[in-house]
Amino acid sequence: MKIQAINNHILFQFVDKVTNGGMFDGGVSKHGIILDSNHKDSSASPRWGRIISLGPDCSDELRVKGCEVLIEKMKWTVGTKFNNTIIWRTDETQLLGYRYPESN
Repeated sequence: MKIQAINNHILFQFVDKVTNGGMFDGGVSKHGIILDSNHKDSSASPRWGRIISLGPDCSDELRVKGCEVLIEKMKWTVGTKFNNTIIWRTDETQLLGYRYPESN
């Protein structure tokens, strides 16, 4: 089954690793301690997302395979599980920028 965004909506996955609770992974210290981030840390800055689906009203610049978008802080929905993958939604007005894969 495939999912399709509507209007100017963008369905995406975060580039940063996200925990089951929706927090961004804080990484691992040099001593192997797992660092959790908190909600304040997670919302403190814009985040990169990898596009899964674009609505028909989105710009053609975003239609390059592998395009990633920089989303304004906290301008995305709560994650939703679809086909065993968590996806989020934003819309094109919340984007700060985009980047293409290095091979393009």
